[in-house]
Amino acid sequence: MVGKIRSISLNILRFLIAFLLMYIILRRINFAPIIRHIRTINYFWLAVSFLLTLLLIYFNALRWKILLKTHSVNAGIWKLYRVYLIGFFFNNFLPSSIGLDTVRTVYMKEHGIKEVASSVLVERFIGVTALFLYSFIGAVIIGYMKMGMKLVLYASVLLVIMIIVFLMSFNKKFLMKFKPLVLKIKYKNIGKELISFYNLFFEFANNKKKMFWAFLISLLMQTTIITINIVIAKMYAIQMNYIFFFVYIPIISVLSMIPISINALGVREGAYVYFFGRIGISKEISLLFSLTYLVITALTSLIGGIMFPFEKSGRK
Repeated sequence: MVGKIRSISLNILRFLIAFLLMYIILRRINFAPIIRHIRTINYFWLAVSFLLTLLLIYFNALRWKILLKTHSVNAGIWKLYRVYLIGFFFNNFLPSSIGLDTVRTVYMKEHGIKEVASSVLVERFIGVTALFLYSFIGAVIIGYMKMGMKLVLYASVLLVIMIIVFLMSFNKKFLMKFKPLVLKIKYKNIGKELISFYNLFFEFANNKKKMFWAFLISLLMQTTIITINIVIAKMYAIQMNYIFFFVYIPIISVLSMIPISINALGVREGAYVYFFGRIGISKEISLLFSLTYLVITALTSLIGGIMFPFEKSGRK
């Protein structure tokens, strides 16, 4: 009961934070240029953006399929694709990627809750590492263009930390030093469960080829997200140097992972306004980029909402 109250309270707080952030952003916005650009939408590029979003979800499912094979889980790509779509639908109402990961674990639990949970965790780990690498490259470009050397420093520190954590997490000798301490946790056999879970987690370290392919797909996914943003610019016939999308979108993606609001609402929009404002893009156009991306992904996720009542665990 206490746990439910705490969860509800946190979600209410996140809704309030999202509302507050959006209020701060919107109260300074002139909606006239936004409406003017919306009226000039190129529907060809709009269709392309939806197709790219569906392709992005396919890459997500493909990466997960590769990692599940580490535990000899041969799930069909169409099954994983459906689960991802449903997960993205629920992600519209929950903080960051919590909804997506929870839905995926629940729908695939017949393959072993620990096996699925470890694949989700490793997938998230690889995705974040790839994202940090992309962010680092973007920050270096910004530094080279003399637009913010501090950002290079921050990105470098985060990348180094992420690499160290990544290497330590897959170093069995290092983590087994903590085994005696973990086993002392007797409450509900949590200690033994953690060791059991880590043994599954470590299986990924023995499948470096699968990890490598999953990492490459993660980079491809980030490239697809950037391409969708470029297509949005083309949709509104906004002329700008597209290199900045490769610089800023990965950084914005990192910030959007902070689970302080519902579906990163407000955090993502503020980041778009701040970063694209640094290159002379008006806050109205920057906000339009962010909201259009949000609407496209939300509308695409509605397919998952339609599938949800008909999807059952165990289907191929």
